[in-house]
Amino acid sequence: MRNSQEQHNIIEVLDNITDKISLYACYIALFLMGVICLFIFSMGFLRYILGINIPGIFELTVDAMVIFPFLSAAYVWKEKGHIIITVFTTKLSIGARRALDFWVSISSLFFPALLCWLYIKWAFIAFEHSQKTVSPLPYPKAILLSIITFGLFLLLIQIFKTVIANFYLFREHIQNVKKTSIVKERFLYYPIFYFGAIIISILIFLNINKVLGVIFLFLTVMFAGMPIFLALGVAGSYGIYYFTGLKGLSQIPLATYGALQSFPLAAMPLFIIGGLIMEESGIVQDLFNFLEVIFRKFLAGLPIATILVGAIICATTGSSLGATAVVTAVVMPILLKRGYNAQFCSGLIGASTVGSLIPPSVGVIVYAVISNDSIGGLFMALLGPAAVLFGLLILYTLFISFFKKELLIDNTNMETFERRTSLEKVNLFSLALKAIYGIIMPVFVIGGIYFGIFTPTEAAAFLVVYAMAISLLVKKRKLFNLGSFIIKSGTLSTSLLLIMASAAIFGAVVSRLRIAPMLVNFFMEYGLNKFVFIVLVFFVLVVLGMFINASTITIITLPIFHPVAMAYDINPIVFAMFYLILLEMGTLTPPVGLNLFTISSIGDIPLTTVIKGHIPFLIIMVITIIFVFLVPEIATWLPSTMIR
Repeated sequence: MRNSQEQHNIIEVLDNITDKISLYACYIALFLMGVICLFIFSMGFLRYILGINIPGIFELTVDAMVIFPFLSAAYVWKEKGHIIITVFTTKLSIGARRALDFWVSISSLFFPALLCWLYIKWAFIAFEHSQKTVSPLPYPKAILLSIITFGLFLLLIQIFKTVIANFYLFREHIQNVKKTSIVKERFLYYPIFYFGAIIISILIFLNINKVLGVIFLFLTVMFAGMPIFLALGVAGSYGIYYFTGLKGLSQIPLATYGALQSFPLAAMPLFIIGGLIMEESGIVQDLFNFLEVIFRKFLAGLPIATILVGAIICATTGSSLGATAVVTAVVMPILLKRGYNAQFCSGLIGASTVGSLIPPSVGVIVYAVISNDSIGGLFMALLGPAAVLFGLLILYTLFISFFKKELLIDNTNMETFERRTSLEKVNLFSLALKAIYGIIMPVFVIGGIYFGIFTPTEAAAFLVVYAMAISLLVKKRKLFNLGSFIIKSGTLSTSLLLIMASAAIFGAVVSRLRIAPMLVNFFMEYGLNKFVFIVLVFFVLVVLGMFINASTITIITLPIFHPVAMAYDINPIVFAMFYLILLEMGTLTPPVGLNLFTISSIGDIPLTTVIKGHIPFLIIMVITIIFVFLVPEIATWLPSTMIR
């Protein structure tokens, strides 16, 4: 008994040590990104003001981008921050879910273990041959590869701890239920289905159709609850092994390394960090307080204020989920208190916080990196469709305020509307001063890109510096209080970057399978026009959006659909706008639409009410797509006028 207690204490100590090491590794990764942010900001400032270029900044940024997600991956795993599709697993009984989680966590060890081993081999080769990084200030490449390996090793430890935890949870559940319940829950059925589906997918790949086989394998492990970056890695690794054998597996670390070795990609974590810091500074509340005073006397006033706040916050966070959460928390209670219809308010907030349609946008960065389009050009292209969308939202709100008041506000509340809005007098000038910091930020960032003052990556660094300055100097926030938001931004960035790294492996298999050329040949051979192709993409993205998050859909489908669109000579900017609007619609469609759940949980509104409230706004988004196709200049004019 004593020995058992001592073993338990030792395990607990080791557990705490690994957790602390994972946390410190994440801190180091975020600190590294902070240093790189200052370097990029200084590089842009000195180049624009003094015409001086600092050598080595570009290369250091690229190396930091490779290290960052691997070094913070273990902490993100511990905090359950990796993106997982749970739409099916949540429907299972507790016992069945415990059994499936245990076996899925075991199979989750495969890809990081393989990747860790391959990076170890690469690091040894780099050390033996004294390889150095390509930079004005070169250093041994083995150091960089060893840091990545260390991060993967920490991730493996955290996954292994999850395996043990899932085993004990499963065993505890079995001990707590009666034998009849064990039979009823059929614990073994779901693991058998899981491994059976994996075997079937491999058989399909080997004997029937390789495309269907690899897709079925990916969908099996993903919908079973494996994090998406691991699901992509498992399916991609199997495909590479089949086509190239054991020797070809050395392509895997090269693919992940190459996918992250991108200077434009650095804009993504920096925009997320800057956006969340701005969010914490209370800028949303300041903006709404200012706009509320201006519009509160009109029936459609507060909804219009909500639309404008949503647009500005999207330009601050670059993420629809973050913008939705903030605007719902700040605005929804005020709208409901004034008597506005909960169903209408839910749809309005969801449609007003489509973050990927307002630059700077994380979704655009992911899209542009994959399609090799200009990030700055797509940022500018977004402004036209966004203006159309938000203009239609305002027109719709005005229309129902005149002709369908019952959709906007209940009849019982109409009688007391003026009393509810006759608030105490406020100092409009004082409110404007507080709101100005949030209003001018998008102007600086977007204007700087448009006039060629800085690149999108430099704009992201500017946003972080600006957000920190406003939070610390103006809002008097303490640096310590910003820590949790910076870690949150690191968690989100890590999950997205790891998906992109694993998608490079999956993409290598897709390229080998020649799916895109096959699709082009299919459409051309049967004489199908571009309208049929657009309709196909529309339905595929809408259906996928019901189950998978937008970034993952982009990473998986864009390499397939983009070449077909170019073969049809569809304007790449118009196609990008079409794609991005559809992805945002996916965040507002059940059963997975994350923004729906965010509004429902934060606003304390039934999910069915939230879903119904979004129907007219989804129609407005479709109308926006039609406008962009009918008048492509809406999207193409502004990028054509940019100073490059």
